Parts: sequence; C-alpha cells; structure tokens
Amino acid sequence: MRAIITFFINIVIISLFGIFTLRRSIIHILISIELWLLAIGFLFIMFSVYLQDIVGIMFAMCILTTAGAESAIGLALLISFYRLRGSINISDLNTSFMLRTITVGISLEEIQLDFLQTLLELI
Repeated sequence: MRAIITFFINIVIISLFGIFTLRRSIIHILISIELWLLAIGFLFIMFSVYLQDIVGIMFAMCILTTAGAESAIGLALLISFYRLRGSINISDLNTSFMLRTITVGISLEEIQLDFLQTLLELI
C-alpha cells in the first residue's frame, strides 16, 4: 500500500514538473494536467480504501469526470487553435489576434447568431 501511494505521489510531482517546465506546446501542458488529475484521483481512492470510507471514492469519481471534460474541451480548443494558426506552440499564442478580431468589428450578437444557426443546422 505504501509503495502504491509513493508511486502516485511521484506521478503528481512529475506532472507538476511537466506543467511548469514543458512550456513549448499546449499538448504537453494538457497531458501533464491530465496526469496530475488522474494521480490525485487514484490517491483519493487509495486513502478511501485505507480508511474504509466511500467519500474518497465519490470525490475521485468527480475528479475523473472533471478530467474527462477538461480533456475534451482542451482538445477542442487545441484543434481550433491549430486550424487558426497552423501550429500549437505557445510562443505563437499572443493577444494581438484577439485585438484584431475585436477591431474588425465582430460583435457578440453576430457570434451568438452564428452559433445558434449552427446549432439549428445540427438539429
């Protein structure tokens, strides 16, 4: 039991190290965050089994659900960013693109209408 807990604590440390040092690509950061959330979830499960309490398992299920949603949303944003820029390097991410889209004159209402039209086409 102690070896398994030590293993998952080491995975948490490695994933935090990856979040703070692998700043070249967004995919590296997403993988590190996913690894961190999964290791924390397994630690909650291990402590729940050790303490013979179901609360840790329920909390771990919430963490794993959140990790799955984070992966799906993060990869969707990553695909959109790649289609827009042609690369996924963090050095390409800047605020000048956001400022250009604001100055072009795209309003929030146009974005909402386009989103609603897309939803209606899917239905």
